[in-house]
Amino acid sequence: AKYQSEGNEQFKAGKYASAIASYTKGIECLPSNAVLFSNRAMAKLKVNDYEGAEIDCDASIELDATLTKAWFRRGLARKMLKKYNTALQDFESVLRLDAKNKAAEKLKIEMQAKLKVMLERSKKPQFLASKSSKKNKAKTDKKSMSANDDKSDEKEKVTVKQTPGKMQRIVIEECSDSDSDSSVGDEKVNIDRKPAPSKQSGDKTQSNVDDQKQSTEAPSDMDEFNLDMTPTNFIAFEKLWSRAKTAKNRSLILLALKQKKMDKIIKNMMDDTLFAEMICAIHYIAIHSDIKDALVLLNKVTQLDRFEMIAMFLNETEKQLLQEMKQKCVAQKLQTFVFDEFE
Repeated sequence: AKYQSEGNEQFKAGKYASAIASYTKGIECLPSNAVLFSNRAMAKLKVNDYEGAEIDCDASIELDATLTKAWFRRGLARKMLKKYNTALQDFESVLRLDAKNKAAEKLKIEMQAKLKVMLERSKKPQFLASKSSKKNKAKTDKKSMSANDDKSDEKEKVTVKQTPGKMQRIVIEECSDSDSDSSVGDEKVNIDRKPAPSKQSGDKTQSNVDDQKQSTEAPSDMDEFNLDMTPTNFIAFEKLWSRAKTAKNRSLILLALKQKKMDKIIKNMMDDTLFAEMICAIHYIAIHSDIKDALVLLNKVTQLDRFEMIAMFLNETEKQLLQEMKQKCVAQKLQTFVFDEFE
């Protein structure tokens, strides 16, 4: 009680670091005191230690699940960590305990709005904008070069500098065929991928996913596909993925990434269409190859940016594929906890 009182006074005085120290001493004396963890979480929120605040709230809720402030403060911490889905769940928990909590109601609406915006953004893959800008730049460079073309048989390397209102060629030098750069990271790729359709757009999206599912059930060698490289960035990944076309071929790409940091390659570029295609490819691995490899890849998918939001809107086909994989795991007595992330 002594340390809790000291911490409260220090908190009111704006001495948040001192308050944290006092609450910590109190926790050392009374580790079963849920209020001390909740109070320390609030002090940590004040010093922008959002991860620490979330951890303290976890401990407080575990000790006393009826402590409204712990749920509310964890929601605040998760909001600042951009964990909008779980923050929404915390504010809903507050309202179950205190239906008249106006602050929780307001934040619940705010989280719902953020999730809606994120869903809309996920339907517009960002790589398409990059593709468009590259095409426009290529056209501009081509026009500038052709206007100054001396029709020489020798190859030229042209560096173009853009200045307000005009294009100016500033460097012209000869180069040989050996100067071309074959680096994957710097490669310019023409992407044929179409904009991702909405999950809510009706039968067309469902039909596309059903076509993918059929490819997992009836593998075909009609389209020959050779995996000649392991992608190290999203542009290279997207080029391979578009060329692969079928779940069977795409399974080879995912297996090549099994030991890689997939989240560093795909980053925030996953949309609902790519997500559906990845599930189909992993399902192919589970049914026709090794279920253990499929589990590893499913776990990697759960770590991708946007997963939490996209997983909220699984369609029936995706749910069916996941259920089939889960049933195979159960039959082989393997752990199935990863499937909980999709529910």
